[in-house]
Amino acid sequence: MKNKTLLLAIAVFSLSQNYLFAQDKLNIKFGKIAAADFDLSKSKFDTSVSAVVIADIGRSDFNGNNKGWFSLSFKKHTRIKILNQNGVDAANVEIPLYVSGGAEEKVINLKASTYNLENGKVVETELDKKSVFTDKYDKNHITVKFTLPAVKEGSLVEYVYTVQSDFLRNLQPWEFQGDYPVLWSQYEVKMPEFFNYVFLSQGSFPLEHSSKTTRDNFSMVDPGGVSSSSYYSFTANAVEHKWIATNVPALKTESFTSTIHNHISKIEFQLSQYRFPNSPVKDIMGNWASLAV
Repeated sequence: MKNKTLLLAIAVFSLSQNYLFAQDKLNIKFGKIAAADFDLSKSKFDTSVSAVVIADIGRSDFNGNNKGWFSLSFKKHTRIKILNQNGVDAANVEIPLYVSGGAEEKVINLKASTYNLENGKVVETELDKKSVFTDKYDKNHITVKFTLPAVKEGSLVEYVYTVQSDFLRNLQPWEFQGDYPVLWSQYEVKMPEFFNYVFLSQGSFPLEHSSKTTRDNFSMVDPGGVSSSSYYSFTANAVEHKWIATNVPALKTESFTSTIHNHISKIEFQLSQYRFPNSPVKDIMGNWASLAV
């Protein structure tokens, strides 16, 4: 499918609560911190916890690449308040990445800062890029790690990054719940009509889900061998999904709970089909008919 015939087929087919929250929008931007943002007295959460996630926002998009195919772009923006000294662990961030053969997921546009309120003024300490490390777990998994600087009781920590991936099976999952309460958790995924994913949800916390269909432009380059390449641009339908959860409590370990991770509210995705114009549907996961053979 990753060839000029496919690209031409596509081209022909395309021609034929409290903290600045609203019901469906969060008014928050990286680096825009005011003294009033440190005050969470009007927000509802368990005050016995050591940290609270003010906002956790993610988005995944499909983009054409220079290999005649599609890539995934996942952007994450998180803001946390450290309530006491036991919450400084929330400033330790790990970004898991996948590697296979000569291809690997990459982190780009990483920015992170700690904000402290000193004499009524916001003091920002930026993350030194030299403090970002990469650990290799095995031949297929690496982790980018960093710890935000100057963290203490009362700090706000914030980070944003993008993961670029050529592995379409690795559409990023999203966890709405974790070790700390979350005031606002939001995940958006825009899926072009060429790909069908199965949604796998877990947990009992209610999620608000909405979707809409848009008409989007896609561009890609077909390498075309050693001497020539071709540029393609086309339009296609895409469905944009949005999930929102607000005032999510921390999930605490209880008796007889073996693995707390198995109980958090989250959503995952499995690539099930390719659906390209003028081509038969290709099952990725398999179907009941094939399983019954």
